[in-house]
Amino acid sequence: MTSQKSSISTFSFTFLSALKGNFFLPLLNMIAITIVGPVLSFLAIKNFDNYNNISQYSGTSETTVNKITDLYKFLIFDQYSQISFNIILHFSVIAFSVFLGVIMFRFIANKKTVNVFYSLGITRKNIFVSKYLAGILMLSVSIIIPFIICLVINILTFGSSTELYSAVFYYIAGYCAISITAFSLTAAIFSCVGTVIEGLTFSGVILLGPTILLYSIQFFMNKLTLGSPYGHFYNSDSQLNSLANSFSKLNPILFLFNNVKNIGSLSRESVDSEYLWNTPNYASIIIWFSISVALFLLGMYLFQKRKAEICGFLGVNKGLNFLSIFLVGLFAMSISILSCESLIIGISIGASIYILLYCIIDFSLIRNLKEWITGLIKLPIHIGLVLLIVFIFANGLFGYSSHIPKLDKIENVEITPVSYTGIIDPVNSNSLGEGDYLYSVSVGSPINGFNSKKDIKTLTSLHKLFISSGKLELSPQNINIPVKEQVYSTSIRIIYH
Repeated sequence: MTSQKSSISTFSFTFLSALKGNFFLPLLNMIAITIVGPVLSFLAIKNFDNYNNISQYSGTSETTVNKITDLYKFLIFDQYSQISFNIILHFSVIAFSVFLGVIMFRFIANKKTVNVFYSLGITRKNIFVSKYLAGILMLSVSIIIPFIICLVINILTFGSSTELYSAVFYYIAGYCAISITAFSLTAAIFSCVGTVIEGLTFSGVILLGPTILLYSIQFFMNKLTLGSPYGHFYNSDSQLNSLANSFSKLNPILFLFNNVKNIGSLSRESVDSEYLWNTPNYASIIIWFSISVALFLLGMYLFQKRKAEICGFLGVNKGLNFLSIFLVGLFAMSISILSCESLIIGISIGASIYILLYCIIDFSLIRNLKEWITGLIKLPIHIGLVLLIVFIFANGLFGYSSHIPKLDKIENVEITPVSYTGIIDPVNSNSLGEGDYLYSVSVGSPINGFNSKKDIKTLTSLHKLFISSGKLELSPQNINIPVKEQVYSTSIRIIYH
């Protein structure tokens, strides 16, 4: 029987060994974040001062701001580049977190190394916990240090401020949440698969799963479901109305992106203007920290219940096998349907790609021809499930296409003006400027102010007319059809409040 003192000593040894043997990837992560964060922050500050000094010397500007502190309260990321920088940070943090999880928990998929760990006199629980804590410690430090350097640079330049501390803390908390989520998921995946390649592949697929699923749904809605607002440009700033963006809080790799893309700096238009600062929202960060804890507990439980006999064997986790094939196949089907004019052709191509992907992936997991052929009985289930999803989207998505709020529930309505991408050439128009031409017009901002009962009733009646008309066939080009009978594609958005 192992004493408590011995168990603690072995736990500490495993923890320290994990730190010593796996620090390289967190170090690379820290270097990447340092280059994107502190280094570029320092260069942005210096370039701003150099530009204004040159402008003042050359006399090219009537009014020159000589100090960056006149317009900025802090500058972690340049306001024109912070979206690009945050994309790089997301990629770096997620990639290094997953790879660190692979490196630290790959011993689970190797029968020799796992037997060595089991012989150390330490429980499975303590093995998992010690390695997990070592991993999140290294990842957290690799994120904290660069942003602390950013904090010091900004304090030396601009002085301390509540907004600066708030922004730095938000960056640290947010990127730690992303990192720990990716690391926790990888650890949990390795606890229930038999090989390293499966651990890496399934971790990537599950992390991308919400993105794949949401874009697949968006593509289906865009092509099949009348009245879908997703996949269209509605705002005057030309931002795509994306389903993935609307549900980014549910996405382990995107939940932070919309919140951090605008807090990299705090600036104002002139020295007479006020600084406008919005306190960051921590809801999604708290949610994903909680999910990380759940993944940690799940991984620890699975590791304790894991059978050592599955080490080195592919395809032992049927659930992950099915989910991975389904997500990849569903995405292929959605792209095929979106890309083809004919729904039948789109479904046929999508189904063919799905079958091909299924055969390749399933055989690579089984690697036994006889067992693989026997297992093909699952293929109709896959295809049937995807076709059922297509049928649901093509038939109104459970009443989504025909839904209009009740009149007594509507306070006001907004509607975008009619738009068209192209040039309508009415009959008998023989030259530019003669006849009624409608040039390419993008969907602008919605027109509001429709709040009377008459306005609301009129717009809901218009909406009902759209629904009853269904999907119309577009008018063929260069055919002699009266203008009133011509049918052209347009995008109209009705918003109920």
